[in-house]
Amino acid sequence: MYVLSLALLGGNVPDILLLYEVLYWIGFLASAVIGNPIPEEMMITLGGIRAAQLVRFGPWHWLLLPACLLGALLADLVLYALGRTLGARLLDSNWLQRLAPPSRQQRLRGYFQKHGVFIFVIGRLVPGIRNTLFLTAGSMRLGLLRFCIADGIGALLGTVLFFGLGYALGAQFESLVRAVEEQISTYRWMVLATLIGVGAGYLGLSALRSDASQNLSQDTSG
Repeated sequence: MYVLSLALLGGNVPDILLLYEVLYWIGFLASAVIGNPIPEEMMITLGGIRAAQLVRFGPWHWLLLPACLLGALLADLVLYALGRTLGARLLDSNWLQRLAPPSRQQRLRGYFQKHGVFIFVIGRLVPGIRNTLFLTAGSMRLGLLRFCIADGIGALLGTVLFFGLGYALGAQFESLVRAVEEQISTYRWMVLATLIGVGAGYLGLSALRSDASQNLSQDTSG
């Protein structure tokens, strides 16, 4: 993905830090497969917010969008592979019984039979069934190509939606910060003078209080 982006955008990445950002967000989204408790929707939204903070990289900051998509798809593929390889042994394990009771697994099987692969478009947006959905798809030996196409469509829609929401929120926040900075820079000398005055006044008042306390102590002792 990174090499393809180089070819499409041309030139070199202006800063190696952007590459670290891309790798981080791929890993962050893929960590869902090892039990990351943060919902995928929230992680993608955070990715959009972060992208809005990297506009200094020009069009390169949009690489965080395919990074989030790739990380989500990697997690889905691993779960699918686990379900396909381990099958019923995994679905009957104590761990998955706690994560997804048999009643939920049975409902998912019914959804597969009724809605087919379109369940991935809707199911990945429903909290609490995402991991079970992919494990069940693997255990049912759903074709890999059908799984990739259906899951890719669902992941693309969800990623674009939540990434765009996060990006909009991040852009508004950045605009607010810039507006405040501009206002402060316009009156920076006044603000600085006020702070110095307040500090000097505080120190002077503290000195007067200290002198008054010492005089009072002397008068009392005398």
